[in-house]
Amino acid sequence: MSYLIEDLEDEIKNGVKMEAKSQADYEDAMKAAKQVKEDLEEKKVTLEEAIASRGQEKTAEQASKDANKADKKGQQDYKAEIKPDCDWIIGAFKERQGRREAELEGLGQAKSYLAGMSPSLLQKEAKPVDRDALANIGFLSLPSIRRA
Repeated sequence: MSYLIEDLEDEIKNGVKMEAKSQADYEDAMKAAKQVKEDLEEKKVTLEEAIASRGQEKTAEQASKDANKADKKGQQDYKAEIKPDCDWIIGAFKERQGRREAELEGLGQAKSYLAGMSPSLLQKEAKPVDRDALANIGFLSLPSIRRA
């Protein structure tokens, strides 16, 4: 019987030790689980903030995109509006260039002609201009032009 009592006491002692170890393991596991839960809740809050921030950025980017589309449309409309004038200028460029060259040649001839004139015609003393007289001149009242 003493063997039975010793075996029971040993089992009780071992059971108490096992229970204490199990309790310690449980508390460690519970502490680790609570820490994981807190970390996950913190991560959840961080992710929700990031999602909200990205949502605001997306909204701002969409507004910028819409503004850029409106600007692009405005530029395209302006381009379409001025295209006929630009096409005309490009098409008439050579003709206009020829006319400018002819005008320059004519001005050069006029300059040469005036350079050959006598100094008395070129260097007349300027009379003061009566600015009110211009309003009183009529087409029929112009004197005939005389050459000297």
